[in-house]
Amino acid sequence: MHHRELLLRMPVPPAPTDPWSCRAVRDLEVAINFGHVAAKHPAGSMVHAGAALGALMSYSRPFTERADAVNQTPEQRGCFLSLAADLGADLRLHGILLQMRDGVIALSDIVSSQFPPLNARRFKYPDSRVGRITRALNPGEFCRLAATMRLACHFFQAEIDIRIL
Repeated sequence: MHHRELLLRMPVPPAPTDPWSCRAVRDLEVAINFGHVAAKHPAGSMVHAGAALGALMSYSRPFTERADAVNQTPEQRGCFLSLAADLGADLRLHGILLQMRDGVIALSDIVSSQFPPLNARRFKYPDSRVGRITRALNPGEFCRLAATMRLACHFFQAEIDIRIL
């Protein structure tokens, strides 16, 4: 049988109903991986600092405004955070992580790029101010929270799918 005929017989997966949830799950999985790397290295080392920066940036991405983002409405954000709290997410730690991310961004420089949509930043290392922020990240607590938020994204996606049906 010709490959085109086979492709036509394959069922097409449904389009994601909530692109925010799909992107957030991906970003939180990346954050968890960075958190595991940070846990394997001593605080203050270059690898720990880099992994902590990656963890903070990836974790906060779904919860901050971006130029190309598919952002939640305020009602959806409230619903999501309520769901996350019901699942045991530490919303105080969530707020602290977002503040840590803002502190790190404030210490970075924008990198000019020939590609307009690219929003790159440069971090100076060693920088005692960035070091204080990255050393304060507890990888165990961070990974627990990121995993809970990822689970909340899956539940949030299921809730939206049910409402659409």
